[in-house]
Amino acid sequence: MLDAVTEKLCSELKERGIEAVRAFPAQDVPDGAAVAVGLKKASVGPGGFGDYLGLAGGEERFGVRCKAVFSLDIFSPPPGGSAGLSKAADALMAALGSMAGGGSAELNIGTAEFDAKLCRLRCRCELGAQFWLVRESAEPGGGFEEFVVKGMILDAIE
Repeated sequence: MLDAVTEKLCSELKERGIEAVRAFPAQDVPDGAAVAVGLKKASVGPGGFGDYLGLAGGEERFGVRCKAVFSLDIFSPPPGGSAGLSKAADALMAALGSMAGGGSAELNIGTAEFDAKLCRLRCRCELGAQFWLVRESAEPGGGFEEFVVKGMILDAIE
């Protein structure tokens, strides 16, 4: 369920022009500026009494509330230097701000360092976000089969 959240954040960033890859399982970092997205920690708690969230579109909704911290490592090739890293960080902030509820997310940007293994500059960032994981069933009256991400930073996975 939380793997889908990380994947959704990657795809949302890609839709906004950010070259985003999954940190786990590891994917190759592209040649240009890129962001590696990983889930650092998460806590899942009740969404309401009995996980009842209320009515939406005439249907009862059940789910849980999730608070998560994502690692967003920004990579930039050395030719761009710190200016390339700053430009990539600005683009990341703009992309996050344009997402549903992105203005309520908290982005902490770390210091730049050289990653000798990848031969790139790296800036370790953390994104704090809250969202709902809404349970959905495959058929009316059926059991719950999967969770769908809703709210604060991420839209629904559909």
